[in-house]
Amino acid sequence: MRLDTLRRAALAALVLGGAAAAPAQAAFIVSEASVDGSWFNASQAGRGALVDYIPTGGSNGVLFTALYTFDTTGQPVWLTVQGNVVEGQFAFTSVPVFRTTGGAFATQSPAVQGTQVGTASITFNSCEDLRVSLNLTTAGLPNLPANQQVDLQFSRGGLAGAQCVYTQPFSACPAGTTAVTGQARTCRLTGTLNQTVRLSNSATYLLDGKVNIGTPLQQNQAPTQTGTLIVEPGTLIRGAGGSLDFLVINPGSRIFAEGTPAAPIVFTGPTETSGSWGGVVVAGLATNNNASIPGGTAAFEADPTLVWGGNNDQDSSGVMRFVQIRSAGSVISANVELNSLTLGSVGAGTVLEYIQVHNGLDDGFEFFGGAVNGKYLVVTQGNDDGLDFDVGGYRGSIQYAYVQAGSNADTADGSCVESDNNAQSLNATPRARPRVANLTCVGNAAAPNFRRQLRIRRGSAGDYFNLVVAQQPSGECLTVFDTATFDQITAGALTIQGSSLLGCATNFAGSDAANTTLVTNWFNGGTGNNTGALTGNISGRIPAVGGALDGTAVAPPIGGLFDRVSYRGAFGPVPFRDWTAGWTYPGSIRP
Repeated sequence: MRLDTLRRAALAALVLGGAAAAPAQAAFIVSEASVDGSWFNASQAGRGALVDYIPTGGSNGVLFTALYTFDTTGQPVWLTVQGNVVEGQFAFTSVPVFRTTGGAFATQSPAVQGTQVGTASITFNSCEDLRVSLNLTTAGLPNLPANQQVDLQFSRGGLAGAQCVYTQPFSACPAGTTAVTGQARTCRLTGTLNQTVRLSNSATYLLDGKVNIGTPLQQNQAPTQTGTLIVEPGTLIRGAGGSLDFLVINPGSRIFAEGTPAAPIVFTGPTETSGSWGGVVVAGLATNNNASIPGGTAAFEADPTLVWGGNNDQDSSGVMRFVQIRSAGSVISANVELNSLTLGSVGAGTVLEYIQVHNGLDDGFEFFGGAVNGKYLVVTQGNDDGLDFDVGGYRGSIQYAYVQAGSNADTADGSCVESDNNAQSLNATPRARPRVANLTCVGNAAAPNFRRQLRIRRGSAGDYFNLVVAQQPSGECLTVFDTATFDQITAGALTIQGSSLLGCATNFAGSDAANTTLVTNWFNGGTGNNTGALTGNISGRIPAVGGALDGTAVAPPIGGLFDRVSYRGAFGPVPFRDWTAGWTYPGSIRP
């Protein structure tokens, strides 16, 4: 018998017949980009495989494998394997193998039957290394050897394409990490790392406790020992399952986590349960109005040993691009929490683009001062605020952001945007003045919702352009509180233009009837602002062609971060560019 051709394969779903249901390792993340295509062995007479993966939602999917060969009489024989795959599998053992017969090209619904003939073991090592071991145990099949292991090795000969990022097989845990006993291709990060650590995507990494990149800053001091964390595309980093696992990039240190649209970097917990790990903290040397002295430092409310701040608004903490942060957040005490992504005094030299936080226990993105900018930010299924500009005086710019309320939203306190200056000193400087353009906030009529969508208070200024709030079945769409905040309206330092509130149960609110009138007049007096219904204006998150959001955008400030587009909200009308496609958590974004 010759095993000449392996065709129509897709090997991951193989949790059938004893494969592990939820392994911790994921050195090679099975996806369309990493496995789909033709696999072959050029030295073995045309032997090959076609691999096809179909995502089914979340991090799961289905893979199909058909081993196609001929017997000695030239008749075709199909050996098939199929099943479900969960995030974290790169190897599968004892998977049932079926010999499939029947069917014809001329019929639309061929009768195809399978008989189990043995088992297979399958391992993905890299974009160019797929191993299959067959053990056929059923006698009586013509020319198929019973009880004789057949080992196959395939590559793609450079045909894998640029989308597959797993170019090197695992050899050992990288410097700065240690191997995890009993878990293949899995490495542990712990303690304080004052060096350059490169996390290759040939392994999966467990955050064990609080992991510091660089030595924590001391109050009103400069950084002493720093580190750099480099994360390759397609890498999976999990909380180890302890009481508080989280990653900290300390001031003066940097993170370079640059995924790709087809291979995002994933930070998640041991389970996809909200709050199953702490999250990511990035701290920098930009100014903060909560510092004890001008240009000094401030301590993080959730962990006073984490200190940030200084006088360098152009400071760089590195690059995060095409990143998922899932199921993060921990409650330390009442109103004191770790968030999915905490940004403390991060400077404008830092790059934040294409980042999704999903299923977080507390806020999605929380900014404590600083001047970092962001583009293409997504918050889904969050418990509290989507974008939270907290104490510290945040002064950066954000364009293209999408916040989608989920079933676990905080109906007492959650918001799409919450902007504060400083709760203890409402007029502290530098004053918070975020600039936000092309934000879409979408409520959820079928589940508990945010308490409100936009909340501006505690002396915050800000400039908002081309915002869309769509669907707020309870509560208000826009609230403004505190005399110090209304003073910013009077001074022209708090503005909103080209923005639409659609489908709100209540459009405006303040601390009392008089202040509610002030909020109403302020919004209605802004250039191009309007309120209205959902129908005819927006469908889900996409503006209707010719509706109130199409072609009615105002021009944000020239230069810097902002693009000039014709539409309001994060997405244009059909045909629209769905910049969330491909790299976000599958199934997390509503149409």
